[in-house]
Amino acid sequence: MIDYGYYCADYGGTMRFAFSYRSAADGQVFAVTGTSGVGGAGRVLMGKTADRFELVNVDGAFSIFDRPGAAQMMAVDKGSQLILGTTIVLKKRAGNAAGFTAGTGTPNKGAFNAATATTGETASRLLALEQALSYHGIIGA
Repeated sequence: MIDYGYYCADYGGTMRFAFSYRSAADGQVFAVTGTSGVGGAGRVLMGKTADRFELVNVDGAFSIFDRPGAAQMMAVDKGSQLILGTTIVLKKRAGNAAGFTAGTGTPNKGAFNAATATTGETASRLLALEQALSYHGIIGA
């Protein structure tokens, strides 16, 4: 048996909506709820009972949970921070991260022995790290 339903209503200029689908045979669920307008909250729930996950948007912050009511797995907040669990992994680039002039030369991404590396080998490794950080938008213009 499959249950599904939807509604849409106007509450003083804010549209509220919901759609849900549930399979009684395997417990599979897909549900969307939310409100319209700038910064409107929204929620998407997907999966089987034991393996369900939830995507949530509240006031422009986006979060992923491995199941409703569980601890947050990942989020992107309004300050453009990427958060894994409760740890901020990446932040919006601050002014002091801009203005790097790209290095030149041959980057070294291969193995090397830090105990015996020459100045040139160390500089090549540093260039490889700089290029990786710039490629991912962590440093650069």
